[in-house]
Amino acid sequence: MAELCPPPSPPDPPYPPASKEQLLPPTPSVYLENKKDAFSPQLQEFCLSHPIAVIRGLTSVLKLDLGLFSTKTLVEANPDHTIEVRTQLMQSSDENWDPEKRKQVWRCESHRSHTSIARYAQYQASSFQESLREEHDKIAVGQATRESDSDSNSSVSRSKKGKRTVF
Repeated sequence: MAELCPPPSPPDPPYPPASKEQLLPPTPSVYLENKKDAFSPQLQEFCLSHPIAVIRGLTSVLKLDLGLFSTKTLVEANPDHTIEVRTQLMQSSDENWDPEKRKQVWRCESHRSHTSIARYAQYQASSFQESLREEHDKIAVGQATRESDSDSNSSVSRSKKGKRTVF
C-alpha cells in the first residue's frame, strides 16, 4: 500500500441486519471432573470445533494454585519486571469512536505506556481503596437520607380521632 493512501475502511453492515440469536449464539460449556478429561482428545476436538467455549473445573482438576498469579505473588517474585499498560477511551461495548469522538472507526485506539509490577500493584491497591471509600460514602448518604426520613416521620403522630398532627 502506498504511504499516502488511507487505511482500508470496514465493509458496510449486512442487510438485513443479523438477529440477536445470530449475534449472541449460546456458548457451549463443558465441566471437567478429572485430570484424564482435561487431556482427552475429545476435549481438544471440542475446543477446536467451537470458537468460544467455557471449560469449567479445569484449575481444580489440574490442581493449579491460582494464588501464584495474584498481584501480591507477582510483586514478591519480580517487582521490577516491566509490563505494558494499554489505556482505552471508555465507550459503549458496541461502538468504537475516533479519539476526537467525531466518527465511528474500525480500529481501536489505545494509549501505550509501561510500568513495573510493583507500581501497578500500588495503582491497583489505591484504586481499590478509592472504590471502597466511594461505596462507604454511598452507604453513608443512604443512611443519612433514611434517618432524616424517619426523623420527619417520627414528628408526625395520630390523634385519637385519626387526624395527623405535626409537632
